Amino acid sequence: MRNLGLILGVAAILVLIVACGGGSKGGSAPTPAPSASVAETSPSPTSSPAVTPSAPASPAATATPAPSATAPAVRALEVGMHALVGYDTIVYYMVNCTGCETMEAGVPWRAYLDADGRLHREPLDSYAARYPGRLHRLAADWMAGQLWALVCQAGDCYGDTWSADAKAVLLHSRDGGVSWSAEAHPTTPALPMAVDYRGEVLLWDGTHGAPGSFRWYPSGESVEAPAPDAMPLMLEFTGLHWCVPPGETLNENGGEVPVACGSNGTGFELAAREPWSGAMYAVADTASGATIRQYLPQGQQAGEWSYERRLAIAGLVGQGLAGPQPVTSERRLYGNADLGEPYCGSLGCGATSRTSAYEAVIFDLDHATIHPFDQLTEGMAGNENPVLQSIVLGPFRQVTGTGSCLNVRQAPGTPPLACYADGTILRSFGEQMTDDSGRSWTWVRLGNVAGLAASEYLR
Repeated sequence: MRNLGLILGVAAILVLIVACGGGSKGGSAPTPAPSASVAETSPSPTSSPAVTPSAPASPAATATPAPSATAPAVRALEVGMHALVGYDTIVYYMVNCTGCETMEAGVPWRAYLDADGRLHREPLDSYAARYPGRLHRLAADWMAGQLWALVCQAGDCYGDTWSADAKAVLLHSRDGGVSWSAEAHPTTPALPMAVDYRGEVLLWDGTHGAPGSFRWYPSGESVEAPAPDAMPLMLEFTGLHWCVPPGETLNENGGEVPVACGSNGTGFELAAREPWSGAMYAVADTASGATIRQYLPQGQQAGEWSYERRLAIAGLVGQGLAGPQPVTSERRLYGNADLGEPYCGSLGCGATSRTSAYEAVIFDLDHATIHPFDQLTEGMAGNENPVLQSIVLGPFRQVTGTGSCLNVRQAPGTPPLACYADGTILRSFGEQMTDDSGRSWTWVRLGNVAGLAASEYLR
């Protein structure tokens, strides 16, 4: 995948929004990237990577501050131009349906541009052939490529009590959903809720308030919730937070303030947090409309936006990049919004038979506009819709042509840290070296695994 040479992916952020309105395609065709150089392969993947990450700060219960006495003026959000998937950008989403009476989570997908500017939309369900069933719940650290999924294969695997004939499998992917392995076959509730810096998954047994309701797997470490009905809330790149049902409270810095899990019109749910400033975004979503608020770390309300229909926020564009400073001062979030009718955009209304109006969007809060993605809905029908999970910024390189997997090593000739299958997208540092034999190596990273990969199988 092409590295445009732009510092920290600023251009990737901008390309997401730059598009032509009026339902027509715009912009010139991207310039093809030079062909990739060349790497080594292994006959079969190695075991899980053996690296020691640095420990993060301990997670703390986080609450949405109460509005300040001098709240800013409310700005109404309006639908603007459509958004496009840019270079060095991966958009992760679930294909789900609106109004379906089902406990299924849908199917995970990714969308990205290759080095020649071709858009790829790919399902991440290679597990389905070997482990058929219904994907009940998925938890992921998308930037690190760590995904955990619970697939219900028989019986009733939902709720806090499973049926006697329930059969389920807990699956794990270390390469962003390209390949999966079965880690456990639970017979009692074990719902994936969050993924931590180690790649472990927080499992919930479906009960509230009991010791051991939450535990990290596979270490088995128990996690105590800060309140009997508190539920984990993992915000991208800012760690584990907690929320409680509307009307209840959590203690934060000595004060009691409401933090709703799913606001349901009775409170604001914490939706995103800036890692560089600590500023928070909270949402109140109701059938009659939605409100987004931004709070500074001290609790002062810094902005408020209203929308006439429902919306959901999944994260911040540019969040989680290296360094304590923001990549951009612009306030851009991503998630979903009900646009009232299906969005046609550059595809044209004849390209889809969708009836759902719940679209994947970028929220540009500085300009009070909503920018729908239209590239994600091609091939969908009825009430299917893309539910945004994450937008990860590069630069990237993709493993290709190995026939098996590509080793990542600390140095040429050292034991492999990991071996990634064809199709895996790795973060690239844009630096190369040549060993004594003349082979070219590229610095790459995925999650906690960072090292050198031979360049010939990276594009």
